[in-house]
Amino acid sequence: IKAAAKVNLNLAVTGRDDQNYHHLLSLVVFTEFGDELSFAPANNHLVTLSGTFASHLEKAGGEQLLAKAIALYQEITADERHYHIKLVKQIPLGGGLGGGSAYAGSLLQSLCTDNALSETVKQKIRQASIRLGADVPACFDSQMQIISSIGEVPFYCPAPDWYPEMVLVNPHCHADTKSVFATYANQQPGFSTLDQDRLAKWVKAACWYKILSAGNDLTRPALTLYPAIEDMLLAMNEK
Repeated sequence: IKAAAKVNLNLAVTGRDDQNYHHLLSLVVFTEFGDELSFAPANNHLVTLSGTFASHLEKAGGEQLLAKAIALYQEITADERHYHIKLVKQIPLGGGLGGGSAYAGSLLQSLCTDNALSETVKQKIRQASIRLGADVPACFDSQMQIISSIGEVPFYCPAPDWYPEMVLVNPHCHADTKSVFATYANQQPGFSTLDQDRLAKWVKAACWYKILSAGNDLTRPALTLYPAIEDMLLAMNEK
C-alpha cells in the first residue's frame, strides 16, 4: 500500500477559533512518493519498521500512531483482531508532508477496503480519524482537495487538465508544527482573505501560477525558526 506524501500547494491562515485552533484554507495534493505499508492479521499487535527514516520514527515514538489508528478502527467496527503492520518509512518527519498522517490515513482506508465496509461506516471512520491528527482525514482520502477549518472539511475539486511537476527537497531539519503556529501567532501578520470559491476556480482552470503565488502563510515563521529552510530556498533559486 502506498501512503502518499501530502503537499500543500498553498496555505492560507484565515482565522482562529475560541479554542486557539488556527483555521486554514489549502489546496492539498498527493505525490507518487511516499511510505509503503502492509498489514496482516496476527496473534498480537506488532509493528515492523524499515526504510530511510525508520530510526527517526522509532525515536519519536511514531509507531504509536499506527496502534491508535488500529484502536480507532476497532472502536468503530468492533473488529477485535490484532494486526502485524510493516511500514517502510520514506517520508521525512517534520517536513510538512504528512509523514505520520499519510500512513495512519492509508492504513484506515485499506482496512475499510479489505473488510468491505459500507460507505456509511467508512465515512464514520474518516470523520473520527481527525482525532489522530488534522491531516489524517485528507490522507485517508489521498486525493486532491481543498481543506478548510482546522483541516477536517474537504472540498473535492474536479480534476484539472494538467498538473505541475514538483521537486521535493529535504533540508534535514525537523520543523515542529506547534512551534511554527506559535511563532505565526506571535508575529501577528493578520489573517488571509482568500476564500474557497476563488481557490476552487483557480484549480478548475489549472491556474497553478495563481495558486502557488498565493503562498504559504507559515513560510515566514518556519524560516524564523529553521534557517536551514531559507538556506535551501536560496540555493534552489541560485540554480
